[in-house]
Amino acid sequence: MDTSVVARFELFNPALSALFQELEGKKVFFLPNNGNAGDSLIAAATYQVLYYHKIKYQICDTESLIEISNKVVILSGGGNLVPLYSGMAKNLRALIGRGNRIILLPHSIRGHEDLLQSLGPEVTLFCRELDSYEYLLKSAIKAQVGLGHDLALFLDVNLLRMSPGVAEAARVQFIERLAEHATLRPEDIENHSMQCIRGGAESTFKPKGRNYDVSVIFRTGIAPLDAEIGAWMMLEFARLAAEITTNRLHIGIASILCGTPTRLYDNKYGKISAVYNFSIKGNFKNVEMLATPT
Repeated sequence: MDTSVVARFELFNPALSALFQELEGKKVFFLPNNGNAGDSLIAAATYQVLYYHKIKYQICDTESLIEISNKVVILSGGGNLVPLYSGMAKNLRALIGRGNRIILLPHSIRGHEDLLQSLGPEVTLFCRELDSYEYLLKSAIKAQVGLGHDLALFLDVNLLRMSPGVAEAARVQFIERLAEHATLRPEDIENHSMQCIRGGAESTFKPKGRNYDVSVIFRTGIAPLDAEIGAWMMLEFARLAAEITTNRLHIGIASILCGTPTRLYDNKYGKISAVYNFSIKGNFKNVEMLATPT
């Protein structure tokens, strides 16, 4: 990783940085969050940090968690520990009571009161916004609580672009997926304002006009090479565009990392405005938080 990226990560994430330094050279299990291209972006950034700190990780899946005992287990950051979803809560339940040290990377956390009260001090929960952090402090749980920023904000974009085997494979997939899923060519994106509004459980409004949910279009998976390819494609879409308007947090982050003017709408439970206020506002240029259309 570039030294400037590392320095920024350490400056903004002192507790998380200290933890990674503590784990240097050690073996851990890592569970990436299986999802869309936004999760690929988070995973790609996490792999960079793990590699930089020489942390030897073994990727595990949700089915194998019940077989892990007396180990250090790192769970990917994201927005999965909220009432809309049950996956991360299920993962935590599978790991507790088995002698494991469990570390949840920066996450949005809401609800799941019974689970949170069952966690002990062997669990560390990192929050990626003040709303989640204050919620956990008010809940008076026994787990350790930390504050950090979404790891995707600290992706070394140049390192990703130069990764052997990533760019060549990603360029081919980028063109193919645009044609198949969006009837687009790269030149149709270049210097144009692109609308990337999500649907599904977190949606708050239906977009008008042409819309491209690139988090779905570029979904490749979260294994190391797959995650890097998905992240590369999302970044390339954002790099080409003249402006990105979205209610997807990580297409917004990809756009911010590329220096593309970015217009953000909130999602259903407020994670985007919370991350914007904690991590983005005042730290990045040309980013605007918009009121949700009625």
